[in-house]
Amino acid sequence: MSVFPPPSRRHDQDVIVIDDDETLTGFLNSSNPILSSDVGHLSAETVYEILSDSDEDHEVIILDDDSSDGDIEELSSNVRGSTWTSRRNSSVPIPRRNNVLAQHLRFVRTANIIPNGISVTLSIGQTVELSNGDFLRISSLIQNRFTQVCSHLRGHRFRWVGNMNGMLEERSDEVCMLLSVDADDDRPWNIQGMDEVSVSEVIRLRTLVLTNKVRPALSSRPDLEHGHGMVDGLAFTLCRLLCRWRNVKFFRTARERQRNRTFEEVVERLRQGDSDEGFGTCDQDLRRNWSPETITGGSHHGWRDIPETIDLTEAPFTQSQAGSRQVNGGVETIDLTETRMPTVEDSSLIRGRASDEVVRFDQVPLSQKRGTVQCELDQKYTVGDVFCGAGGASRGATMAGLHVKWGMDRDPAAMTSYLANFGPTTTGTVGFITSVDKFLNSDAKDCQVDILHLSPPCQYFSPAHTVEGKDDEENTATWLATAELLSKTKPRMVTLENTFGLTERHPKWAMKGIELFTCLGYSVRWAVLNCADYGLTQRRRRYILFASCMGEILAPFPRPTHGTAAGLRPFTTMNDAISHIPVGCSQHDLVRAARRIRPSFDGNTRARRVITTGGGGNWHPSGRELTIREFACLQGFPIAHQFAPTGAKKQIGNAVPPTVMKVLFESIKRALQESDGLSETT
Repeated sequence: MSVFPPPSRRHDQDVIVIDDDETLTGFLNSSNPILSSDVGHLSAETVYEILSDSDEDHEVIILDDDSSDGDIEELSSNVRGSTWTSRRNSSVPIPRRNNVLAQHLRFVRTANIIPNGISVTLSIGQTVELSNGDFLRISSLIQNRFTQVCSHLRGHRFRWVGNMNGMLEERSDEVCMLLSVDADDDRPWNIQGMDEVSVSEVIRLRTLVLTNKVRPALSSRPDLEHGHGMVDGLAFTLCRLLCRWRNVKFFRTARERQRNRTFEEVVERLRQGDSDEGFGTCDQDLRRNWSPETITGGSHHGWRDIPETIDLTEAPFTQSQAGSRQVNGGVETIDLTETRMPTVEDSSLIRGRASDEVVRFDQVPLSQKRGTVQCELDQKYTVGDVFCGAGGASRGATMAGLHVKWGMDRDPAAMTSYLANFGPTTTGTVGFITSVDKFLNSDAKDCQVDILHLSPPCQYFSPAHTVEGKDDEENTATWLATAELLSKTKPRMVTLENTFGLTERHPKWAMKGIELFTCLGYSVRWAVLNCADYGLTQRRRRYILFASCMGEILAPFPRPTHGTAAGLRPFTTMNDAISHIPVGCSQHDLVRAARRIRPSFDGNTRARRVITTGGGGNWHPSGRELTIREFACLQGFPIAHQFAPTGAKKQIGNAVPPTVMKVLFESIKRALQESDGLSETT
């Protein structure tokens, strides 16, 4: 039996029991309302992250293969009010799907069966309706060599889009292809993803067409196509079926598939190459129809060098200089030839004084921007950052070689930090200090980007959220604004980041979020990723989503860069993250940090807890408190990134880690380059 972490047990201490397949199984003396209500439903990683946000001590008992019921009994005898359940992994091996046939069986191209007492001849390529309401396009028929009886069919399964847990809009004639893929099975998806069904499940023959054409093309409803005047309900049994979507679930092993424990999932539109012959259309045409202004290679043509920039280490937030104001075409702007950075006091640059009209920072002509030098043109893909906060995603995009075109957040303090790093005089980035609804209803022009990033408020979906909050309704409303944001900005690719609790505690909200993408034709990939696998020194799990518009390649999630496996870099330690910070660095007050001393620990380990808006209960390996700069570095920010004095720790805790976003954006960038026919170095 192993213990995580290994403290000395007390009678008043929470004891969390986790079995060897990393499923929460019981609690001993637990008063945590989150944990107590979810026995058997939370993973071990979920428990760790919940406990990391708490200042209380907990003992987590992990049951391994050598654990016995006696271990539990001994433990429970020392703790009052104990409840527990012991679970075991089955050691029975699971055979591969669609394996080699037994000697008495063979594949045939055609066979006769008798569903419902009527003889039907089946052949490869036909589609049958099954008794459970699904459909199967036949890839092979299995026959007994001796009896000549066809017993089973193999092929790809299809399901009505209305039965896809809300991921797709309901249509009377549309189905979705279903695939399940085991990561430890090296066979192609289309082979291992086939289903094998008994011929006794067959009800009738159906007609199915795979196409990437946009609705209403090829609409098969009898009342529309054949003029029979039939009601919609009869379409379920008589119409030609159309498949425009494919749902792929990824499992680490066959056993995980049996338990329906996916680690990644995809719902994507079929492409031209997936369509049946004569039913496809050019993918590039689909993309151009959605976003006519798309520019191959990236829509930003900037300047490669900006040699003169503002020194952010020298009081970047001073307000000693008033800055002259001028009116250009009725829009008030700040003269950016002044040396100071825009502050919260300059909010009229974003919100017009007489109204809440959104005004752009780039009203200032390029010739007025101090220190810019017109050099060699540098084409880049552009990024729009919604709910940008202090700029974690924007920093990651910059590190990945992308151009941040604009950022938007309603928090003035966070936008002060953001504009100190991505203002018009440094990166040419536009800042919108406004709420989502005002941004959507504004007349802000030129908001189209190649890549849109979304980090909607996650408080409502967090596992630590147990009491109704005053901002819950507003926070969930921002989630529902996704489709409108896509329609306004027309991105080719989208990234979204949120709490891992979205899928584990609010699956209906997660599925609604997927539907907001698919209703506009976007393909979607999502998973809960561990940021430590991508260089962060925290075991921080986040819900990550990639999306691509019609006709565009859906980018894969990048492979982990850090870990214990061969070929990976070691996990980033606290010393790796903060030991390089020089004395005298901005926002690195060592005197203040030394006011409180805690027990020291080995800095060649990862952060003890997740960085949160309050710090997460972390401290320096020497025992002192962490400085703002150290918190930022532990969250993946580079030393040069600046934060406003007010609310800096909260902004850092809310930020998406830039080092992680850099790796994610690089995967998005490669997919765009592949789609545009460009090499990675172009």
